[in-house]
Amino acid sequence: MYPSIRHCSPSLRKHLPRTWRLGIASILAFSLSIFRAHATPPGSGWTLSYDVEFGTLPTICHTVGSKTPGWLPTDYWNNHFVGDEDTYYCYPAIDTGYNPFSIGSYAGVSTLNITANKTPAGMSAGGKKYVSGELTTAVGAPYSTDIQSSTPFSQEYGYFETRCVLPTGQGQGYWPAFWMMPADGSSDAEYDIFEVLGNAPTTIYQSQHWGGYASNYTGTYSGGPNTSTGLHTYGFEWDAATVRWYVDGVITQALPNRINKAMYVLFDLAVGGSWPGEPNASTVFPGAMQVQYLRVYTGGSFGSGVRYETENLAVAAYSGPTAPRTVTGDANLSNSEAIILDSTAVSQYMSFVVPNVSAGTYDVKVGAKKLNTRGTWQLHVGRADNFAGTQSAVGSPYDEYSSAAVYTEVDLGNWSPGTTSDKWFQFQITGKNTASAGFGECIDYIILTRQ
Repeated sequence: MYPSIRHCSPSLRKHLPRTWRLGIASILAFSLSIFRAHATPPGSGWTLSYDVEFGTLPTICHTVGSKTPGWLPTDYWNNHFVGDEDTYYCYPAIDTGYNPFSIGSYAGVSTLNITANKTPAGMSAGGKKYVSGELTTAVGAPYSTDIQSSTPFSQEYGYFETRCVLPTGQGQGYWPAFWMMPADGSSDAEYDIFEVLGNAPTTIYQSQHWGGYASNYTGTYSGGPNTSTGLHTYGFEWDAATVRWYVDGVITQALPNRINKAMYVLFDLAVGGSWPGEPNASTVFPGAMQVQYLRVYTGGSFGSGVRYETENLAVAAYSGPTAPRTVTGDANLSNSEAIILDSTAVSQYMSFVVPNVSAGTYDVKVGAKKLNTRGTWQLHVGRADNFAGTQSAVGSPYDEYSSAAVYTEVDLGNWSPGTTSDKWFQFQITGKNTASAGFGECIDYIILTRQ
């Protein structure tokens, strides 16, 4: 995604999956109107701060040089196109040759449709081959040549969720996204809640960009749904410490938060460019991104439970070639540090003591990261009432049979201790090959959430 091409440095554009593109969905506070009872987000105590249900076509700002109520059909900087995308983003009241916005339905559910198509004959569209749309909740830059909204929406921290179906089964070139940019118009940060490419409908990219895009982290989630064959929910938790991504209610990635400023929300459907590739003979036009709602919550507490940093826990026992040691200075680790479980090509383990855990049922999450890119292994987690007890598996093994040094938070499911006492959590890594010898896993934290 991008901030402006015209009003900010062109060097801060197009970075990683959809980093720096135009802004998308401008949901306006005026259409916030009707609050309904919805499925609650993770945690408790949430208040619905922004709610748009797309039963009718939203008002879209169209007056140049003054503020009017409605969604902004562009990003903060009023861009018609961004980077090497082959897309012209239309302002419906001004670009009379094409209107990408309409109300449709999917499986009986009303949706806002953002439709991309080939540029109509006779429409200049900035020389772009394809026309599409974006909607955002940005206020818009204060220039006499720009469109501005009198009903913008932005928020720092909270829970953000949409539900939609994407045209990602219609071939190469499509590039829908749901993302956020700074409300003050600065071009130094971005959260991509999802980006999906038309030739890979089951791979969801989830990104964090900060520090003027000098630092970037993009995770991929390929174990979920086909984004083109049903309405799916995409959620994003954000507080001062942590950000978490959700697909259909399942946590798919978690990272330390790096962005602390109010952000506006964007929806867009790009076509073409170096990352998604240009449409080819297999690409079907038109294609629509169909959005059922946008819901934003504030004031709640995340379902994060009690978090135990491993560097603060006692190590009950370990095997392996070296004693427990701490890695420091890794920005992807909470507090920039974690305990390393060293590996060989055979199984090695390390057990941490979590003190005074009450009887009950808990959801168990762990944060971990491969120490390096060499070696492949699986991470197993078990627990027991004491070290002499039999270790019972918590969830399935986390498969790290890959070369990437990936940080991840793994949700291992529920665990139900029958007594209140100190508990032992054993982390075991099993190497797949001899290249795994001498390298390790950063065990970052354990989270217990009472159910």
